[in-house]
This record gives sequence, C-alpha cells and structure tokens, in this order.
Amino acid sequence: MVLHLRLRGELGSIKYCALNKRLFFLQTVIPASAANRLSSSIALLCARGDLFSLVGTKADPPRRKCNVRNNWPFRGAERDSVRGAALSCKHRALERAYLARATFKPVFLYYITDRKQLSPNENDAHRLLLDRVRMAAAAGLDAIQIRERDLSARELTELGKRAVELVRETNPSTKLLINSRSDVAIACEADGVHLHSDDISAAEARAIFMQAGILQQTIAVSCHTPEEVELAEGHGADFAVFGPVFEKDREARERGISALRAVCNRRAGMPPMPVFALGGVNAENALKCLQAGAAGIAGIRLFQNGNVEQVVSTLRKLVA
Repeated sequence: MVLHLRLRGELGSIKYCALNKRLFFLQTVIPASAANRLSSSIALLCARGDLFSLVGTKADPPRRKCNVRNNWPFRGAERDSVRGAALSCKHRALERAYLARATFKPVFLYYITDRKQLSPNENDAHRLLLDRVRMAAAAGLDAIQIRERDLSARELTELGKRAVELVRETNPSTKLLINSRSDVAIACEADGVHLHSDDISAAEARAIFMQAGILQQTIAVSCHTPEEVELAEGHGADFAVFGPVFEKDREARERGISALRAVCNRRAGMPPMPVFALGGVNAENALKCLQAGAAGIAGIRLFQNGNVEQVVSTLRKLVA
C-alpha cells in the first residue's frame, strides 16, 4: 500500500509503504523552497528514517491522494484510521526528533580516513589505518568515515568489513560510514554512507538501505555551498559536512568562517539538520567553528595524526 500525503499543500509527494502494519519511509521529494518551513520538518523527520505504526488500514487499498488536515477522500472508520496514522506520524516524529536533539552530544566528532597519509607502503598503510580506526573508536569518536576512494569495490568491502568488526568490538556506539558507495556499505554492514554533493540524494540512498531491509541507517552529505546544505536537508540527510572552512590564506579563512556561520544559522525545519565543520580544523581553531554554530568537527589529520585520545579530550572540553 502506498499513501501520498500532502502536508499543507506545500510539500512534494511523501511515499510510505505499509508492511505488517508498520509504516516505512520509501521516498520523498521536497522542494528546496519548502525545506525551511515549519511544516516541512514533518517530512524531514520522516525522511530521516523514523518508523511509525499504521493501525487498522486495509491490507491493499487503492492509491489515493489526501490532505492531512482536510479534503479527505476516506469515509467513516477508514477516515479516522488513516487520519490517526498521519497524526501519529507527525507527533511521533516530533517527539523522537526532539529527544534525539536533547541527547545530541555538545560536539560531534567525525574522523575521515586517508591511508595514503599514513605510509607509502600499501600493506603498512592498510594496517596502520585499521589501527587508527580502532584507536578512534576507543577514544570515543562519534563516527568514522572510510574514505578510500581509489580502492576497488572488492577491496573497499574487505576493508569496510574489518573496520566494522573493529569498531563494534571496541566501541559499538561509534558509527562507521562508507564514502559514496551505498552498495559497499550494505555489503559490509556499515552504519551508513557518506555522499558527495553530486551523488544520489540522501532520500535515494535511504531508500536503497530500506529496500535491503536495513531500517536504521545514517546518511551524511558533503556540502560546499549554502544551496547544497539546503538540498541535503530537503532530502533528509542526517547531517552535512561543510568545508573547507580554514585555508592558508587569511582572507579565505575569514570567508570560510562567515560561510559556515551562514549555513549553521540558516532558516531551517525543526529540528535543523546538524552541520559539521571540515577543512584545516585543529584543536586551536575548533572553538571558532563551534561559536559559528557548527554542531560538530570533522577531520582527517586532526584525528589521524598524533594522540587521538588527547585530541578528543581537548575538543570535548571546548563545550564543557
């Protein structure tokens, strides 16, 4: 069964599939112009993988279009059932999202890997990378992205599987994402995928995971402009990584901080999609990113070089 719900008439189609009396998100198309409106937050919350109960509907009714507030084509008990399910979606989504934001760590720390910085020897680089992944998880990083874009699908899957094993053994609360390849992320049972701005949309990636039977996943997107941030949010990404923030040139650094502040303080749905800072961020300038509104810090060298436990401790204290 597929229901097309149009919230206040300003959103694109939001498709769901009922299976065993459960309502699953399949696909949503949300205009960027609507992404910042309050009612859009309902679609965004649904797009981020929330699961809702659908009780009392027929097993296979015809496809219909309806407005959540009025002009319902349903009658009697069926109308009350579908309306209750829609309102349940809204209320449960808001409740879960606000709870998630309430428990969101003051600063989210995100390690992005690059084995080529560790050693010119491939075998050594592979071994050192897995060591860094283990140490990062042990240090309490919130997420790790395997970003080894030159590897074949087979090689990336093998590396991803080993990294997933290490993270789950060391610190199950740390999420492990695969760069760009949703198929590889599914094959190695990673927690999600990190998309490029020109990749498939976050909504399409989430649909791929759910079609594979993975109901809980994390979808991240790399963004370089305010428009890309709005588009990622409109397609239901869990968070965006924005950068580069700090460049070698002083004027470019000032522009980077200004751009970061603009995207972090944009008009957005509630709760807003978190934005993390990337690019030249270190323990000395990370506070500027947080003051600009960044919800987290992403980095390669920041977490890959030196004592990662000490770096994590320093960054956590910035918002203590």
